[in-house]
Formats: sequence, C-alpha cells, structure tokens
Amino acid sequence: MVNTFVHPREAERLHALQNFGVLDTPKDEAFDGLARLAARLCRTPVALISFVDAGRLWFKSHVGFSEREVPREQGFCSAALLEEDMFIIPDAALDARFSGVSLSIGEQPVRFYAGVQLRTPQGLPLGTLCVMDADPRPRGLTSDERQHLELLADQVGSLLVRCRDAQRQEFLLKESVHRTKNIVSVAAAIAARTLSESDNMADAKKGLASRLQALSNIQGSLLTDWEDGASIRRVIEQQIAAFGHDDARFLLEGADVRVCSDAAEGIGLAVHELATNAVKYGALSVSEGQIGVRWTKRGDGGVLVEWQERGGPPPQPDDQPKGFGSVVVGAMASQKIGGEAKLSLPPEGARWTADVAASQVMPNA
Repeated sequence: MVNTFVHPREAERLHALQNFGVLDTPKDEAFDGLARLAARLCRTPVALISFVDAGRLWFKSHVGFSEREVPREQGFCSAALLEEDMFIIPDAALDARFSGVSLSIGEQPVRFYAGVQLRTPQGLPLGTLCVMDADPRPRGLTSDERQHLELLADQVGSLLVRCRDAQRQEFLLKESVHRTKNIVSVAAAIAARTLSESDNMADAKKGLASRLQALSNIQGSLLTDWEDGASIRRVIEQQIAAFGHDDARFLLEGADVRVCSDAAEGIGLAVHELATNAVKYGALSVSEGQIGVRWTKRGDGGVLVEWQERGGPPPQPDDQPKGFGSVVVGAMASQKIGGEAKLSLPPEGARWTADVAASQVMPNA
C-alpha cells in the first residue's frame, strides 16, 4: 500500500496553494518554457511543474507526460515536500516507499525522479519542479544538473508570485468598483429613509450623520486588510465606541473570525442601530445595564452572532427599532449576511441574533 506523505503544516500549505490561484488554470507558455528547459538540461524525457493539492497532483506544465493530473498517492511529489533539499529517487523500483506508484512514461514505469520544492515567500512548499525518466540513475543528477534544476525552480517560484500579484491587482480593481457602487447605494438608502422619517431637519441631520459615520467605520475595517475580510470583533468595537460608554458595559466574546465585506456591513450597521435603541430604551439607558455580544462558529462553517441586553428597563413593544432601523436589524442584515437576522424582546432585555452564512466567512477564520 502506498504511503501518502503529509506535510506537518498541511492545512496552512493547502490554504496558501488556493490563495495563489494557480490550480486548474490554462496552459502558459512561460511555465512550459521553463519545464522544457529543465528536461533538456537534466537530460530527461519528462519535466513537470507539479502542485500538491489535497487529493491530487496537478501539473501546470507537463512536458513529455500526457496527464494533466494524477491521484496524489500515485506520484512522488508529496514525499518531496518533506525534504529540505532536492529530493532524488535513483531507482523507484528499489524503493519500498513507492512500490504502489504506477506512473509511466509511455509503457515504461518511472524509475528516476528528481524534484525541487516550489515555496511561497514564507517558505511553505506548494509543489515541485521535477524531472523523471524510465531509466534508473544510480548516481542521480550531476552537480551542474542539480544547479540548473534549482535555478529553474527559483524562476518558477518568481513567476508564480508575479502571476499571483497580477491576479490580486485585478481582483482589487474589481472589488474597488463593487465597493464604491455598494457604498453609494447603502448611503443613498440611509439618507432617503432617515430624511423621510425625521420630524424636523435637526433630527434628520443628527440621525443621518450618525448612520453615515457607522458606515464609514465599517469601511475603515475593510480597508485595513481587504484581502482577509473584516474582524467581527473590530467591527463591533468600532460601532459601540461611538457611544462613549466604558468597556465594562459591554462584554464581547468570540474567536478571531473574519467575514466578507457584505456581512461586515450588515453586522456593523445592525449593531449601530441596536446600540442607538439601547441608549433610548434599553440597557444603556440606565447605569447598571450591560450588553453581551458573542459570536461562535457553527459546524457548517457559518457564524452565529448574538446581542443580549441585561439590567435595563423591561422591554416594551414600542421599544423595537422603528422605520429604517427595523429594516437595518432585520431585512437588510439578513440580505447582507446570507442568513436570518431577527430581534426579539424577552423580559431580560433586547436580543438580536444573526446567522452568518458560511459563504460570508473568510477561509480559516
């Protein structure tokens, strides 16, 4: 039975591989050229630029080899990821670790393998630049061939980083356009509803300024590290800080979970409305009132956010957010988080829950 070699930082490594966005991309002459040069300089019929995915070896370039991918346990590259230096198998037929590997060149089984890791700038191995032959090589590669293969692997690594950076720039441009359109849309809705519901211009200006500041704070959280989403804790802290209450009034509890931009907006704007209502009618209207906010990961990858007020006046039916506020904590929040958001008024104090869909939670959060 073939041993499946697993890197000690496998989950982190696979996450990095996904972030590079190289898997299942079209053939690229820049990569193919480096693979052809590797085969020529090492005098082998096969050269691969191979990436070790969870259950497969996927080849960005496959010179002299017909398959675009093979099952992970049917190759040598997983083992190469465990080595610090170049990984060489002089004769696979004599190595019991690979007795079940069935790779072949034409009709002949692969006997010789040499691979150099392709690493991220942080040192995580994603795959290999490797060469293979149907003939064994008891002496492996010559010193010149080893040097050539290592230099070419460095070039492949540099090319990968450039491709990833180009993808990120493209994504950033698209995200910027999307965010701008979304901000304008949300701001317009806030302005229209706030102005239509206010009894006088002074109240309208105050309410509009408060809500727009809440929206601005959320955007600040997203701009700090757009690629990794927004921290739920930071989004909530920024909203409650605007009300000037000391930390003892709020108990925040939850792991470091980050969510996508839409979910961050939904949570942030809802927390702002809830805190505004708490100042008027709830836990923040009296000195002894407290508010607990907790968020927990669900088994399906989603997140449950809970707001619970305690120590304030018993809630009354009229204490619900009204007008646009009710939309923010209900329908708008539900749309933004991809799940249900609802407010209830049990005797102990206002309670709001938000089921954030797994699709709105950043990977590894």
